[in-house]
Amino acid sequence: MAGTAAVTGGCLEATAKRDHLATGDDILVIAHRGSPLLWPENTLTSITNSIETGADMVEFDFDVTADGELVVIHDRTVDRTTEVEGDVDVADLTLAEVQELDAGYNFPPEQPPGYASAEVNHAYVPPDEETPYRNQGIFMPSVREVFEAVPKEFPLLIEPKRERPDPAQIASLIREYDREESTLVGAFESPILEAIRDEISLETGLGASEVRHFLLTQRVNERRYEPPGEFLFAPHNIVSESIVDRAHRNGLSVLPWTVNDPDEMRRLIEAGVDGILTDDHLLLTEVLAEYS
Repeated sequence: MAGTAAVTGGCLEATAKRDHLATGDDILVIAHRGSPLLWPENTLTSITNSIETGADMVEFDFDVTADGELVVIHDRTVDRTTEVEGDVDVADLTLAEVQELDAGYNFPPEQPPGYASAEVNHAYVPPDEETPYRNQGIFMPSVREVFEAVPKEFPLLIEPKRERPDPAQIASLIREYDREESTLVGAFESPILEAIRDEISLETGLGASEVRHFLLTQRVNERRYEPPGEFLFAPHNIVSESIVDRAHRNGLSVLPWTVNDPDEMRRLIEAGVDGILTDDHLLLTEVLAEYS
């Protein structure tokens, strides 16, 4: 679903253009964590700014607080993006305590282990300020607050972390905001995806063990394979043209993560993927323009 967005009277609005996982000529521009090379990651600032500047979809992560609230955050601890020093687990803080922290304090933060570093696009970051988003009132929102801020027609790819969020709670919140048709769920851990599928009908990615099963099955006999989800949610370096072809033959869309290098973006575009997760969706937009 490609989307356009604008701020009208202080409200974010979005208009859907096509089915979000339809395979075709369009490649979805997916703002991973709301494009954290441009704005503080996993915040309303990054999510709404990504939509307003043309992302087709926004991905964000979430965990659970000590008082059982679903909060938007990638890491287990809060120190990488805030003023906190030392390992403080988000699960040991209430939502109110989490939201007292400055989520723009360390922008741009170090990337978590496993993510390639990338340069900040200073065309969108004040060049004379080392910490341009510090003390600007930026906080980690709850998933509920994101659902309230983003029109239900605009697609969101949400990722529960470490199997701690309750699948029933996730499903209930999605139903409350009537987002079954526009919410996709991806996760590294396959068990939580299986539990979510049991709770609610929506589009899900393949977890890590499911991706491995897909790859191994394809080598033996793909006709025996029935995918448990709707899209291949996989690290970009394992995605090739042959894997994309196999996925499409099995009814799977392919959404690789997380791609910040323009040459790698071009390789994946030419391999025929359906969307790309990136920390700089404006860069991906520029690369895609080369093919128009």
